[in-house]
Order: sequence, then C-alpha cells, then structure tokens
Amino acid sequence: MLGQSIAARRKQIGLTQEQLAEAVGVARGTIAQLETGLIEWPRPETLQKIAETLRIPLHTLLRNAGIVQIDPKLEEEIAELVAQVPELRELLDLARGISTESPESLSDVVRFARWVLEEERKKIRADG
Repeated sequence: MLGQSIAARRKQIGLTQEQLAEAVGVARGTIAQLETGLIEWPRPETLQKIAETLRIPLHTLLRNAGIVQIDPKLEEEIAELVAQVPELRELLDLARGISTESPESLSDVVRFARWVLEEERKKIRADG
C-alpha cells in the first residue's frame, strides 16, 4: 500500500507527519489519511512533493509500495543513462511512472534515451 510505504520512509528518515505535511504544503490530516489508506492516491504534484521531501525517487516509492515493478536490468541501464546525462532523469522518471499501465513504454523511452546519448556522442566526435 502506498500509504504504508510513505509512512515507513518518513519514519526511516526521522520526520513526523506534521513535518512532512508542512514541507509538502498539505494538512497533517492529509498525510495521516494517506498513510492509513483513507486517501489512496494524492494528486500527482502532491505525490511528487512527498517523494522529494522523503528524499526518494518517486518510482522507488511506488516500487516499494508494490505498485510499480521494473526489470532490474532495465533499472541498472536507467541509472547508467542518468549518470551520463542527468537531463534525462525527468524523462526516465516519468516513464517509470507510466510503466505500470504500459510496461513496454519504459523500454521504448530507455531506447530513445540511448539513441539521444549516442547522437550527442557522434556530434561531439564530429565537432572535435
């Protein structure tokens, strides 16, 4: 459950519900309702702020909640791509988020990111 995953991470890093709520810009009751399952899904922008405040990538929070399952090899490849081109992080995080509805979409985005990286490398070699 998403709420349990949020609560576990919040406690792991030593935040109270009040501190998390304040950082995210919602009422403490909203965090309590989310953690107990009364609210199953917050608004996307709220969920992103929660993940940022908990210092955890959104896809990891969703994976910990059992909502998103990503092939470990693909996860490694994503980490390598982001390490090489940090600007790809947002695109790849977005792709991770939609991968539950369309698992092949994540592979497509990773292939595209690899292609972009290779094209940049070709351009650098041609210019240098």
